[in-house]
Amino acid sequence: MTSSSLGGGPERGESVRNIVAGGRQRGPVLMGRDFEVKVPLPERAGRPVSLPPRPTALAGREGSLADLHERLAEGGAPWPRVVALHGVGGAGKTTVAVEYAHRHLADVSVVWLFPAQDRTGLEAEFARLAALLGASGGLLDPRDPVASVHGALADSELPWLVVFDDVPDASTVREFLPPAGPGRVLITSQNGVWPPGQGMEVRPLDVDVAAGFLVNRTGEADPATARELSSELGGLPLALEQAAAYVDAATRTVPGSLLGSVPATPGRAVGPGRGGRASCWARIHDRGGDLRLLVA
Repeated sequence: MTSSSLGGGPERGESVRNIVAGGRQRGPVLMGRDFEVKVPLPERAGRPVSLPPRPTALAGREGSLADLHERLAEGGAPWPRVVALHGVGGAGKTTVAVEYAHRHLADVSVVWLFPAQDRTGLEAEFARLAALLGASGGLLDPRDPVASVHGALADSELPWLVVFDDVPDASTVREFLPPAGPGRVLITSQNGVWPPGQGMEVRPLDVDVAAGFLVNRTGEADPATARELSSELGGLPLALEQAAAYVDAATRTVPGSLLGSVPATPGRAVGPGRGGRASCWARIHDRGGDLRLLVA
């Protein structure tokens, strides 16, 4: 959710300055004779931004997003701030991170998501960002792109946000985390072991919230049926979204008959400790659809 800036610039006799508090730019302030008005930072053309598309459907995460923003951007903690979103596969950690980044695009000068499953991919993304920041001369530049990006972010007077997505554990990403600068560092991981004060668990959705998502997503007329399916899928947003997409494409509803037709055969569970019909949703191929819930 980006904020628009005031158009036309300051009038004659006014000056524009930037307020920096605790290393974080709070936004331009118009200074006049009798007033001081904070203006949201405008989006700057050509700034480094690398993000997946904004989530089109988000349910039950407003509280998490508010808590995340408080930890990353408010209070008097030193910069950079680090938060690790952790939880079971399919709980929606990446969705929360991407939504947060899109909501705060106007607040920061750099927004970059690093796929962090392996070292090679991380180094390649750092090389891309180093080139855009002017901290690297390209592929033949002998300088370490990670150190170059860290230096540019440390020297920045403007706030920045970087996301490390799908991190195996704290040790694999430690050397890549920016050590200095007015920034926010957001991590997503299935691993729940993080330094004190950094971890923030993303839990599966409450059954009622998940059922409401299915009703809104598919137009299901029977909330009880949607609630049953939500319970069977463990409230996992990824499973719910793919189930809704499957049902929408196949039948335009979430029919009780479809639930009843799923055999209670053990298979790959879509949630921790789940089996029976819930596990079968991970490998359904019938009724003209394909609901292989790839939980990651």
